[in-house]
Amino acid sequence: MTPYLAGAGWTVGHTPTSNGDACDLRRSTTPGGRHLVASVADGASSTLFAGLWASHLVALAVDGWIELSDEEIYDEVEAARRTYAPPVDTADRFVARKWKSLGSQATLVVAAMDAQGADVRLRALAVGDSEVIVVRRQECLFFPVRSSDEFDSTPMLITSREGDEVELRRWSCRLSPGDLVLLASDAVAQRLLEIHEIGGRSMLVAAIGRLVVEGHELEAALSLEGRRPLDDDLTVIVCGVADEPAHDLEVLAGLLGRPSGTAFVPSPPSPPHPSRLDRITSWVRRD
Repeated sequence: MTPYLAGAGWTVGHTPTSNGDACDLRRSTTPGGRHLVASVADGASSTLFAGLWASHLVALAVDGWIELSDEEIYDEVEAARRTYAPPVDTADRFVARKWKSLGSQATLVVAAMDAQGADVRLRALAVGDSEVIVVRRQECLFFPVRSSDEFDSTPMLITSREGDEVELRRWSCRLSPGDLVLLASDAVAQRLLEIHEIGGRSMLVAAIGRLVVEGHELEAALSLEGRRPLDDDLTVIVCGVADEPAHDLEVLAGLLGRPSGTAFVPSPPSPPHPSRLDRITSWVRRD
């Protein structure tokens, strides 16, 4: 039997009217199996229209970039730059100079889960420090950042300027029923790594459970005694591999070892494309 792939996501801006992160989650079923593709982009707040560029990248990246070679992705990024048209006020000299020197910039992570028969494979690519975390029954795996002290203020970024280089990193692993896969922007990823470094897998699972099962707000779910509140845009997508199909959050709750009847079920946003919204508390995409 082909395992079921579930997913749900949460994103919230650091202010009620601003969110430089973007995310998307898509599932499909083919004669060859079940497939889930998710992506998170984190716009650099020091650049112009960072959230718009992050949304632009995510919308394109979930549409097959994981299947492409590095050279083909470079071509796709160049095409994305040519079709990107933010409302730059060139009459404003400060804005015009900043746009010319920086443009828009963002980190990006894309992950694809493919289930064919009993075989489930995860493939990921990343630019910068947006993160993939795999939570297995006995261990946790992290890509591309391995520890919380590796995060800094100068990650690799995809810029909107034509001709700028893109540094891609790739990773893959096998998955089994019961595994969780998280995609997170840098602030969430760093906090999750801190939680794991302090309390291991069990403490990490408890934090994810506060979000998925108990319905805590994202920042509250990731609170850590003695650490400052997270003052950033916050985004995480939680995916899981299960033996039986069910509502996404019921699947995830079961994988977390909590009673599924207590699962918090968020309402889908309207319009139904989360990466286009300035502020989203949560969403669930269904087949």
